[in-house]
Amino acid sequence: MIVNLPNADALTETSLRLYFDAWDRLRAILNDWDRRIPDAPFAKPIPEIWREEADSYLEDCQTDLQAIIAIIQQSNELALKARLCAVSPYLLLLENPVPFSAQTKPLDFFELRTIDAQRLPQAVNTLCPRPLPPTFITRYDTLRKNRNRYTHLGQIGAPLNPIEMLVGLMDQFVELWPDRAWLHDRLRVAHHDREAGFGDKFWNPAYHVLRMWEGDAEFMPPARFQALFGVDPNVVRFLCHACRKDAATRAGLDGLNAPTAFLIEDGTAIQCLACQKPTATTRERCERPTCTSDIMGAGDHDGMCHLCGHERGSLAGEDELGHYDGFSFLPTLHQSGPGDRS
Repeated sequence: MIVNLPNADALTETSLRLYFDAWDRLRAILNDWDRRIPDAPFAKPIPEIWREEADSYLEDCQTDLQAIIAIIQQSNELALKARLCAVSPYLLLLENPVPFSAQTKPLDFFELRTIDAQRLPQAVNTLCPRPLPPTFITRYDTLRKNRNRYTHLGQIGAPLNPIEMLVGLMDQFVELWPDRAWLHDRLRVAHHDREAGFGDKFWNPAYHVLRMWEGDAEFMPPARFQALFGVDPNVVRFLCHACRKDAATRAGLDGLNAPTAFLIEDGTAIQCLACQKPTATTRERCERPTCTSDIMGAGDHDGMCHLCGHERGSLAGEDELGHYDGFSFLPTLHQSGPGDRS
Protein backbone atom coordinates (compact mmCIF):
# COMPACT_ATOMS: atom_id res chain seq x y z
CA MET A 1 0.00 0.00 0.00
CA ILE A 2 1.27 3.48 -0.88
CA VAL A 3 0.96 5.98 1.97
CA ASN A 4 1.56 9.74 2.29
CA LEU A 5 -0.27 10.58 -0.92
CA PRO A 6 0.15 14.22 -2.01
CA ASN A 7 -2.80 16.60 -1.92
CA ALA A 8 -3.78 18.83 -4.85
CA ASP A 9 -4.74 21.76 -2.62
CA ALA A 10 -1.45 21.60 -0.74
CA LEU A 11 0.51 21.51 -4.00
CA THR A 12 -1.43 24.52 -5.31
CA GLU A 13 -0.82 26.46 -2.11
CA THR A 14 2.92 25.82 -2.24
CA SER A 15 2.96 26.79 -5.89
CA LEU A 16 1.22 30.09 -5.11
CA ARG A 17 3.58 30.86 -2.24
CA LEU A 18 6.55 30.34 -4.55
CA TYR A 19 4.85 32.47 -7.20
CA PHE A 20 4.41 35.46 -4.90
CA ASP A 21 7.86 34.94 -3.42
CA ALA A 22 9.28 35.34 -6.92
CA TRP A 23 7.07 38.40 -7.49
CA ASP A 24 8.27 40.04 -4.25
CA ARG A 25 11.92 39.35 -5.08
CA LEU A 26 11.55 40.98 -8.49
CA ARG A 27 9.76 43.97 -7.01
CA ALA A 28 12.53 44.34 -4.40
CA ILE A 29 15.17 44.46 -7.15
CA LEU A 30 13.22 47.19 -8.95
CA ASN A 31 12.46 49.09 -5.72
CA ASP A 32 16.13 49.13 -4.70
CA TRP A 33 16.90 51.07 -7.88
CA ASP A 34 13.83 53.31 -7.68
CA ARG A 35 14.56 54.38 -4.10
CA ARG A 36 18.06 55.50 -5.00
CA ILE A 37 17.33 56.88 -8.48
CA PRO A 38 13.80 58.33 -8.15
CA ASP A 39 14.23 60.34 -11.36
CA ALA A 40 14.45 57.16 -13.45
CA PRO A 41 11.91 54.58 -12.15
CA PHE A 42 11.91 51.26 -13.97
CA ALA A 43 8.14 51.46 -14.50
CA LYS A 44 8.78 54.22 -17.04
CA PRO A 45 11.27 54.50 -19.92
CA ILE A 46 14.73 55.08 -18.46
CA PRO A 47 16.06 58.56 -19.41
CA GLU A 48 19.15 58.43 -21.58
CA ILE A 49 21.21 60.10 -18.86
CA TRP A 50 20.63 57.07 -16.59
CA ARG A 51 20.71 54.34 -19.27
CA GLU A 52 24.32 53.24 -18.67
CA GLU A 53 23.82 53.08 -14.89
CA ALA A 54 20.56 51.15 -15.28
CA ASP A 55 22.20 48.62 -17.59
CA SER A 56 25.07 48.21 -15.13
CA TYR A 57 22.61 47.70 -12.26
CA LEU A 58 20.72 45.00 -14.16
CA GLU A 59 23.99 43.28 -15.01
CA ASP A 60 24.82 43.13 -11.30
CA CYS A 61 21.36 41.66 -10.63
CA GLN A 62 21.76 38.69 -12.98
CA THR A 63 22.69 36.19 -10.26
CA ASP A 64 19.58 37.16 -8.28
CA LEU A 65 17.39 37.02 -11.39
CA GLN A 66 18.68 33.58 -12.34
CA ALA A 67 17.87 32.32 -8.85
CA ILE A 68 14.35 33.72 -9.21
CA ILE A 69 13.96 31.78 -12.49
CA ALA A 70 14.43 28.59 -10.47
CA ILE A 71 11.67 29.66 -8.04
CA ILE A 72 9.27 30.51 -10.88
CA GLN A 73 9.86 27.17 -12.58
CA GLN A 74 9.34 25.27 -9.34
CA SER A 75 6.03 27.10 -8.96
CA ASN A 76 5.08 26.06 -12.50
CA GLU A 77 5.91 22.42 -11.95
CA LEU A 78 4.02 22.18 -8.66
CA ALA A 79 0.98 23.83 -10.25
CA LEU A 80 0.96 21.21 -13.01
CA LYS A 81 1.43 18.41 -10.50
CA ALA A 82 -1.53 19.81 -8.56
CA ARG A 83 -3.68 19.48 -11.69
CA LEU A 84 -2.66 15.85 -12.16
CA CYS A 85 -3.13 15.16 -8.47
CA ALA A 86 -6.67 16.55 -8.61
CA VAL A 87 -7.47 13.72 -11.04
CA SER A 88 -5.45 11.11 -9.14
CA PRO A 89 -2.21 11.39 -7.15
CA TYR A 90 -1.06 8.17 -8.76
CA LEU A 91 -0.75 10.00 -12.09
CA LEU A 92 2.39 11.61 -10.68
CA LEU A 93 4.05 8.19 -10.84
CA LEU A 94 3.60 7.85 -14.60
CA GLU A 95 6.55 6.55 -16.61
CA ASN A 96 8.38 5.47 -13.45
CA PRO A 97 8.32 1.90 -12.15
CA VAL A 98 6.86 1.29 -8.71
CA PRO A 99 8.84 -1.32 -6.74
CA PHE A 100 6.44 -4.19 -6.08
CA SER A 101 6.90 -6.43 -3.06
CA ALA A 102 5.28 -9.55 -1.64
CA GLN A 103 5.57 -7.96 1.80
CA THR A 104 2.80 -5.77 3.22
CA LYS A 105 5.14 -2.99 4.30
CA PRO A 106 3.73 0.46 3.44
CA LEU A 107 5.44 2.30 0.60
CA ASP A 108 5.99 6.04 1.19
CA PHE A 109 4.94 8.10 -1.84
CA PHE A 110 7.67 10.65 -1.09
CA GLU A 111 10.33 7.98 -1.69
CA LEU A 112 9.07 7.25 -5.20
CA ARG A 113 10.22 8.94 -8.37
CA THR A 114 7.58 11.15 -9.97
CA ILE A 115 7.00 12.19 -13.55
CA ASP A 116 9.79 14.16 -15.20
CA ALA A 117 9.28 17.94 -15.39
CA GLN A 118 9.71 17.88 -19.17
CA ARG A 119 6.68 15.62 -19.53
CA LEU A 120 4.33 17.48 -17.18
CA PRO A 121 2.63 19.71 -19.80
CA GLN A 122 1.91 16.74 -22.09
CA ALA A 123 0.57 14.74 -19.15
CA VAL A 124 -1.74 17.58 -18.09
CA ASN A 125 -3.06 18.09 -21.62
CA THR A 126 -3.69 14.35 -21.99
CA LEU A 127 -5.17 13.53 -18.59
CA CYS A 128 -6.72 16.71 -17.19
CA PRO A 129 -10.02 18.36 -18.20
CA ARG A 130 -8.54 21.83 -18.79
CA PRO A 131 -5.69 21.99 -21.33
CA LEU A 132 -2.74 24.34 -21.06
CA PRO A 133 -2.47 27.23 -23.55
CA PRO A 134 0.31 26.89 -26.14
CA THR A 135 1.83 30.16 -24.84
CA PHE A 136 2.26 28.62 -21.41
CA ILE A 137 3.90 25.48 -22.79
CA THR A 138 6.40 27.56 -24.78
CA ARG A 139 7.30 29.70 -21.78
CA TYR A 140 7.42 26.65 -19.49
CA ASP A 141 9.92 24.93 -21.78
CA THR A 142 12.13 28.04 -21.88
CA LEU A 143 12.03 28.43 -18.11
CA ARG A 144 12.80 24.76 -17.57
CA LYS A 145 15.87 24.92 -19.83
CA ASN A 146 17.09 28.13 -18.17
CA ARG A 147 16.57 26.64 -14.71
CA ASN A 148 18.57 23.56 -15.69
CA ARG A 149 21.40 25.70 -17.07
CA TYR A 150 21.52 27.69 -13.84
CA THR A 151 21.43 24.51 -11.73
CA HIS A 152 24.19 22.71 -13.64
CA LEU A 153 26.36 25.56 -14.95
CA GLY A 154 25.70 28.39 -12.48
CA GLN A 155 24.48 30.73 -15.21
CA ILE A 156 21.88 30.89 -17.94
CA GLY A 157 24.03 32.40 -20.67
CA ALA A 158 21.62 35.20 -21.57
CA PRO A 159 20.66 38.44 -19.79
CA LEU A 160 17.40 38.53 -17.84
CA ASN A 161 15.14 41.54 -17.44
CA PRO A 162 13.07 41.83 -14.22
CA ILE A 163 10.20 43.70 -15.89
CA GLU A 164 9.90 41.02 -18.57
CA MET A 165 9.92 38.42 -15.81
CA LEU A 166 7.07 40.24 -14.03
CA VAL A 167 5.04 40.23 -17.24
CA GLY A 168 5.73 36.50 -17.59
CA LEU A 169 4.42 35.98 -14.05
CA MET A 170 1.22 37.86 -14.91
CA ASP A 171 0.67 35.58 -17.90
CA GLN A 172 1.50 32.54 -15.79
CA PHE A 173 -1.19 33.39 -13.23
CA VAL A 174 -3.88 33.82 -15.88
CA GLU A 175 -2.90 30.61 -17.66
CA LEU A 176 -2.52 28.40 -14.58
CA TRP A 177 -5.19 29.81 -12.28
CA PRO A 178 -7.85 31.53 -14.42
CA ASP A 179 -10.45 31.12 -11.68
CA ARG A 180 -8.35 32.64 -8.90
CA ALA A 181 -8.10 36.29 -7.80
CA TRP A 182 -4.53 37.67 -7.97
CA LEU A 183 -4.67 40.39 -5.32
CA HIS A 184 -6.86 38.30 -3.01
CA ASP A 185 -4.35 35.43 -3.22
CA ARG A 186 -1.47 37.87 -2.68
CA LEU A 187 -3.11 39.10 0.51
CA ARG A 188 -4.00 35.60 1.71
CA VAL A 189 -0.53 34.19 1.07
CA ALA A 190 1.04 37.14 2.90
CA HIS A 191 -0.88 36.16 6.05
CA HIS A 192 0.98 32.81 5.98
CA ASP A 193 4.41 34.25 5.25
CA ARG A 194 7.21 33.61 7.74
CA GLU A 195 7.01 37.23 8.99
CA ALA A 196 3.23 37.20 9.43
CA GLY A 197 3.46 35.98 13.01
CA PHE A 198 5.45 39.06 13.94
CA GLY A 199 2.69 41.48 12.96
CA ASP A 200 2.15 44.20 15.54
CA LYS A 201 0.98 47.81 15.77
CA PHE A 202 3.86 48.90 13.52
CA TRP A 203 3.48 46.36 10.70
CA ASN A 204 1.19 43.60 9.46
CA PRO A 205 0.90 41.48 6.30
CA ALA A 206 -2.10 43.40 4.96
CA TYR A 207 -0.17 46.66 5.34
CA HIS A 208 2.66 45.14 3.31
CA VAL A 209 0.37 44.10 0.46
CA LEU A 210 -1.62 47.33 0.27
CA ARG A 211 1.50 49.48 0.40
CA MET A 212 2.94 47.46 -2.47
CA TRP A 213 -0.25 47.39 -4.53
CA GLU A 214 0.07 50.74 -6.26
CA GLY A 215 3.62 49.86 -7.30
CA ASP A 216 2.46 46.41 -8.45
CA ALA A 217 -0.14 48.01 -10.69
CA GLU A 218 2.44 50.39 -12.18
CA PHE A 219 4.23 47.40 -13.72
CA MET A 220 1.07 45.86 -15.19
CA PRO A 221 0.46 46.69 -18.86
CA PRO A 222 -3.23 47.49 -19.51
CA ALA A 223 -3.91 44.21 -21.33
CA ARG A 224 -2.34 42.17 -18.50
CA PHE A 225 -4.25 44.15 -15.86
CA GLN A 226 -7.49 43.47 -17.74
CA ALA A 227 -6.65 39.76 -18.01
CA LEU A 228 -5.76 39.46 -14.31
CA PHE A 229 -8.69 41.38 -12.86
CA GLY A 230 -11.36 41.51 -15.54
CA VAL A 231 -11.64 45.31 -15.34
CA ASP A 232 -10.35 48.20 -17.41
CA PRO A 233 -7.29 49.68 -15.66
CA ASN A 234 -8.24 53.14 -16.92
CA VAL A 235 -11.53 53.41 -15.04
CA VAL A 236 -11.57 55.16 -11.68
CA ARG A 237 -10.43 52.99 -8.79
CA PHE A 238 -11.69 53.46 -5.24
CA LEU A 239 -10.52 52.82 -1.69
CA CYS A 240 -11.85 49.81 0.20
CA HIS A 241 -12.18 51.11 3.76
CA ALA A 242 -12.60 47.60 5.18
CA CYS A 243 -9.23 46.52 3.77
CA ARG A 244 -7.58 49.77 4.88
CA LYS A 245 -8.82 49.29 8.44
CA ASP A 246 -7.61 45.68 8.49
CA ALA A 247 -4.17 46.94 7.41
CA ALA A 248 -4.05 49.93 9.79
CA THR A 249 -1.03 50.32 12.07
CA ARG A 250 -0.20 52.66 14.95
CA ALA A 251 -0.01 55.40 12.33
CA GLY A 252 -3.67 54.78 11.51
CA LEU A 253 -4.54 54.78 7.81
CA ASP A 254 -1.48 56.81 6.83
CA GLY A 255 -0.02 55.56 3.56
CA LEU A 256 -2.89 53.13 2.91
CA ASN A 257 -4.21 55.11 -0.03
CA ALA A 258 -3.82 52.55 -2.82
CA PRO A 259 -7.23 52.05 -4.49
CA THR A 260 -8.25 48.39 -4.76
CA ALA A 261 -11.95 48.64 -5.65
CA PHE A 262 -14.11 49.36 -8.68
CA LEU A 263 -17.65 50.67 -8.96
CA ILE A 264 -20.06 47.95 -10.08
CA GLU A 265 -22.28 48.61 -13.09
CA ASP A 266 -25.40 49.82 -11.27
CA GLY A 267 -23.35 52.21 -9.12
CA THR A 268 -24.76 51.02 -5.79
CA ALA A 269 -21.61 49.33 -4.51
CA ILE A 270 -17.90 48.89 -5.07
CA GLN A 271 -16.16 45.54 -5.53
CA CYS A 272 -12.71 45.10 -3.97
CA LEU A 273 -9.98 43.14 -5.71
CA ALA A 274 -8.28 42.36 -2.38
CA CYS A 275 -11.05 41.16 -0.07
CA GLN A 276 -13.33 40.15 -2.98
CA LYS A 277 -16.31 41.65 -1.16
CA PRO A 278 -18.85 44.19 -2.41
CA THR A 279 -19.39 47.28 -0.25
CA ALA A 280 -22.58 49.33 -0.41
CA THR A 281 -22.18 53.02 -1.27
CA THR A 282 -24.29 56.16 -1.19
CA ARG A 283 -24.27 59.20 -3.44
CA GLU A 284 -23.04 62.21 -1.51
CA ARG A 285 -20.56 64.88 -2.53
CA CYS A 286 -17.25 64.65 -0.65
CA GLU A 287 -16.59 67.63 1.63
CA ARG A 288 -12.95 67.85 0.65
CA PRO A 289 -12.63 70.84 -1.71
CA THR A 290 -10.14 69.19 -4.06
CA CYS A 291 -12.10 65.91 -4.36
CA THR A 292 -14.69 65.50 -7.11
CA SER A 293 -16.17 62.20 -5.89
CA ASP A 294 -19.74 61.53 -4.80
CA ILE A 295 -19.11 57.86 -3.95
CA MET A 296 -19.38 57.67 -0.17
CA GLY A 297 -19.37 54.79 2.27
CA ALA A 298 -22.46 53.40 3.96
CA GLY A 299 -23.03 51.40 7.13
CA ASP A 300 -19.76 50.93 9.02
CA HIS A 301 -18.07 53.33 6.59
CA ASP A 302 -20.75 56.01 6.58
CA GLY A 303 -19.42 59.39 5.56
CA MET A 304 -16.06 58.13 4.29
CA CYS A 305 -15.17 59.07 0.73
CA HIS A 306 -14.15 56.07 -1.35
CA LEU A 307 -11.97 58.18 -3.62
CA CYS A 308 -9.83 60.35 -1.32
CA GLY A 309 -10.55 58.82 2.10
CA HIS A 310 -11.87 62.00 3.69
CA GLU A 311 -14.32 61.44 6.53
CA ARG A 312 -17.37 63.66 6.84
CA GLY A 313 -16.88 66.38 9.44
CA SER A 314 -13.08 66.04 9.67
CA LEU A 315 -10.52 68.61 8.54
CA ALA A 316 -10.09 68.50 4.79
CA GLY A 317 -6.44 69.26 4.25
CA GLU A 318 -5.09 68.89 0.74
CA ASP A 319 -2.47 66.34 1.86
CA GLU A 320 -4.91 64.36 3.96
CA LEU A 321 -3.85 60.98 2.65
CA GLY A 322 -0.16 61.75 2.67
CA HIS A 323 2.20 61.33 -0.25
CA TYR A 324 2.96 57.86 -1.57
CA ASP A 325 4.49 57.29 -4.96
CA GLY A 326 3.87 53.55 -5.13
CA PHE A 327 7.56 52.64 -5.13
CA SER A 328 8.65 53.51 -1.58
CA PHE A 329 10.14 50.43 -0.03
CA LEU A 330 8.21 48.95 2.86
CA PRO A 331 9.12 49.27 6.52
CA THR A 332 10.55 45.98 7.70
CA LEU A 333 10.50 44.27 11.05
CA HIS A 334 14.09 45.35 11.60
CA GLN A 335 13.06 49.02 11.65
CA SER A 336 11.05 48.70 14.85
CA GLY A 337 13.29 47.64 17.69
CA PRO A 338 12.20 46.45 21.16
CA GLY A 339 12.21 50.02 22.44
CA ASP A 340 9.71 51.06 19.78
CA ARG A 341 7.11 48.41 20.57
CA SER A 342 5.75 49.91 23.78
